[in-house]
Amino acid sequence: MTKMAGLLPEHFLWQVTAGVAVIRLNRPDRKNPLTFDSYAELRDTFRALVYAEDVDVVVFASNGGNFCSGGDVHDIIGPLIGLPMKDLLAFTRMTGDLVKAMISCGKPIIAAVDGVAVGAGAIIAMAADLRLATPAAKCAFLFSRVGLAGCDMGACAMLPRIVGQGRAAELLYTGRSLAADEGLAWGFWNALHPPETLQGDGAGGTAGRRPYLCAWDDQDPTQSRMEHGAGTGDRGRGAGAGNLHADPRLRTRLPGLCRPGKTRLRGRLTPDRGFSTPGPPEDIWTKKTGKTESHAAMSDKSFLDWPFFEDRHRDLAVALEAWCAAHLPVDHGDVDAACRGLVAALGTGGWLRHSGAGTGERLDVRTLCLIRETLARHDALADFAFAMQGLGLRPAVRPAPSRGLSAFLMPADAPGLTIAERLQVIAPHPLARLRLDGVELPEDALIGTAGEGFKIAMSVLDVVRPTVGAAALGLARRALDEALARTQSRRIQGQPLSALQMVQGHLADMALKIDAAALLVYRAAWVKDQGAPRVSREAAMAKLYATEAAQEVIDAALQLHGGDGVRHGTVVEALYREIRALRIYEGASDVQRVVIARSILG
Repeated sequence: MTKMAGLLPEHFLWQVTAGVAVIRLNRPDRKNPLTFDSYAELRDTFRALVYAEDVDVVVFASNGGNFCSGGDVHDIIGPLIGLPMKDLLAFTRMTGDLVKAMISCGKPIIAAVDGVAVGAGAIIAMAADLRLATPAAKCAFLFSRVGLAGCDMGACAMLPRIVGQGRAAELLYTGRSLAADEGLAWGFWNALHPPETLQGDGAGGTAGRRPYLCAWDDQDPTQSRMEHGAGTGDRGRGAGAGNLHADPRLRTRLPGLCRPGKTRLRGRLTPDRGFSTPGPPEDIWTKKTGKTESHAAMSDKSFLDWPFFEDRHRDLAVALEAWCAAHLPVDHGDVDAACRGLVAALGTGGWLRHSGAGTGERLDVRTLCLIRETLARHDALADFAFAMQGLGLRPAVRPAPSRGLSAFLMPADAPGLTIAERLQVIAPHPLARLRLDGVELPEDALIGTAGEGFKIAMSVLDVVRPTVGAAALGLARRALDEALARTQSRRIQGQPLSALQMVQGHLADMALKIDAAALLVYRAAWVKDQGAPRVSREAAMAKLYATEAAQEVIDAALQLHGGDGVRHGTVVEALYREIRALRIYEGASDVQRVVIARSILG
């Protein structure tokens, strides 16, 4: 867990008081437009909120009488016209990632809107769990008016669930403005309040006042008309709406925020899966901080209490989770560029120092396994980028006269070394076939002793194979997370899929295989870290079982998703493609069976 009160963002205002984080865009002179940089910084902030222990609620508030005027005409809309299709798609993915990060951040989000909320500003308000506005609020989805698709940032998926299909189509096709009273009547706004009740400390706030919301366990009074107990204008816990909530259509209690009850939300955009059908009756607070957290926070962490690990491993796991929440996943549109960016980010974050060992040092295999498992769970390409920086380095081998193979270290820019062919695989990774044409290396490029190259390569496998099992384990954990979210939110005949015993049996088998794989992986890593010179049997068992079990777990998760599971772009579909290669490289499954058999036959 991390603390975010001290965050110093460059492109918006940030304040945390009594567990309430308030975000305000900071360009009031231009009605707070977004830029490329503010999009990215907001996305990364909401991703990091998954692990913020000092934030209970997020309020996205207005500044200077306006909420957000969308993408800046000069900094975004203009440059977009000249971008090639690849860059346009990358920008669209980034804006969508902001919405995904908001929904999966694990904290209830309240949009407090005054003035204009148009374009991306309307989307940010729409993605919040509770939308409060002033009578001066104006909302418009202007995408079609600037040449963008009306479905931008998930609008066509989310807006119909709030205002209905016909009204959503009207707003998205025409781009017309939605006045505050009309938005309230349509259900876009949950309530209208005077501007002064949507002000807090900081920019645009009232001096000396606390923010208009406080943490649920904070008993200090908030602003007037928001204290505990009845007051002038309050509804006094009566059966009808009071003066503060004068519209009789507003329910007398907010069951989606303060206490268990039905939210009556008709659907929600979930990360990487589009809309899911309503889940079981749970309030927003529970949905975003308890039973339905993001995949990163949902995964079982109890294995860290096993005796294989030391406190330094547990601390590393927590720190890496926070880093992943802020940096992953990345856009895979250009895998070469994505990998270069990942390597740079992993290096800046200090994670690459674990991928190799200096002279006289020894790799900590448990650390390597934890890193690969965590990265693979968040983004398989990040695991690939990490592994190739150290674990993926292999000595080049050539026959030595009458003595077998020798190992050499070959620089990537060695004369005569060229890329003969780019390899296109089912899970796109930057792979290629290399050609050596008259390559000459100095004598000091020899690794070890001449003729001992095969032994060196095999000893490296004792380290690498458990980490491959760990990467498979990360993919399997993600698959189980996706299956749990799907079966708990998808309803059939009035009950969630997870209530069906057959489904429960599949989930139990998945959890069983994951725990068994984890035990084998971290046993092999622990034995190697204790100084064992060779752990070929343990490493082979870890890789064989973890990769085969992960394939089965992912297949079961895809099956539980039904038709959505085979749609290109869904998480389980990507996992299905990613896992296949792990059963082949670093020794295919049948090779591992041979290694194990020879170890028991003697």
